[in-house]
Amino acid sequence: MIRITLGMMLVLAAAQVAAHPFHESQAEIDYRDGCSCLEITLQVKPEEMEAALVRSRAPRLPLEDARMQQPLKDYVLQRFVLIDAAQKVIELQWVGLEINSLGAWIYLQSGAAQLPLQLRNDVLLEHEAEQTNRVVFRAKDSQQSLRFSRNSPRLQWLGREAAVEQGVEKH
Repeated sequence: MIRITLGMMLVLAAAQVAAHPFHESQAEIDYRDGCSCLEITLQVKPEEMEAALVRSRAPRLPLEDARMQQPLKDYVLQRFVLIDAAQKVIELQWVGLEINSLGAWIYLQSGAAQLPLQLRNDVLLEHEAEQTNRVVFRAKDSQQSLRFSRNSPRLQWLGREAAVEQGVEKH
């Protein structure tokens, strides 16, 4: 009887660990020298983004639905923001959305932008206490990793080291 009880306790404990939700987005930002522009890929869980959009008063529809395109664009562009050294917001253009078995992939790009830049990535942070937004930034031969959460700084620098090396950083 003790073995059965212990076995059941272990199964229940494992189920609780497996059931613990994991809330994370991934973003990749590539700085292209030729155009001095940014190419951005943001990956999120579709169900979490749909829930956030519903809380933001969007209709309860799947992300694939054409009626969700504008609410999704508005949501992302308000929460994924790049700011230059002069404190001017860099305009991002919506390139598209792709949904597959691994998640929803959101594609953005910018016009010309001078490094360094600051990034604010508040995507889904207002809805999930455990949300973590990871960002990989690549410029030239360097790579930088950032992490955004409710407990991390809201603005973080991209490419500051590369700009200092080139003598172009502005304060």
